[in-house]
Amino acid sequence: MTKPDSKETKFTPDEALERLTQIPFAPEHAEADDSLRKSELMQAVLNIAGLDHVSESDQVRRTVKNAIGSLPGPEE
Repeated sequence: MTKPDSKETKFTPDEALERLTQIPFAPEHAEADDSLRKSELMQAVLNIAGLDHVSESDQVRRTVKNAIGSLPGPEE
């Protein structure tokens, strides 16, 4: 709860992101055979996005259709 004499400051989502400390991303330091870690990271990203395999596949199909106008057939 704010005090009556204090002023609230409003800021945009972009301004909020600018306030966050950047976390360095250095994939070149990852081990080449770290497939378990990569799999866990991918699963975490999908969970955050609220995607399961079916919705992920649907999103990929919609993205391809939007990009090239149609889905390629099995022979393509």
